[in-house]
Amino acid sequence: MDRLNQSDVVRIVQIDGPVDADAARDGRNKEAELAPWRIPVIGDVGTIVHLASPDGKRLGNPDDPGTRYIVHGTAPDGRTEWVAEFARGELELVKRAGK
Repeated sequence: MDRLNQSDVVRIVQIDGPVDADAARDGRNKEAELAPWRIPVIGDVGTIVHLASPDGKRLGNPDDPGTRYIVHGTAPDGRTEWVAEFARGELELVKRAGK
């Protein structure tokens, strides 16, 4: 399995639990409050924007199997479609950052 890093482009290959696109709408980001969010589905492609530790309190380590990946999905016109959190096994590498 390829190591995934921030800014890598990934595809959702599996969804192990409920995905809540509204999780990104926490009241701190007015743009997010107005965004036309949708739930991501298998086959969607997005960019990893953050890695979180399993407890969510620290930066995640891509070598730690419990690391969570925050992925940002965009429409062809660049608008945000969804932001969601995934486990490593739910994602596959599409393109390395900067390549």
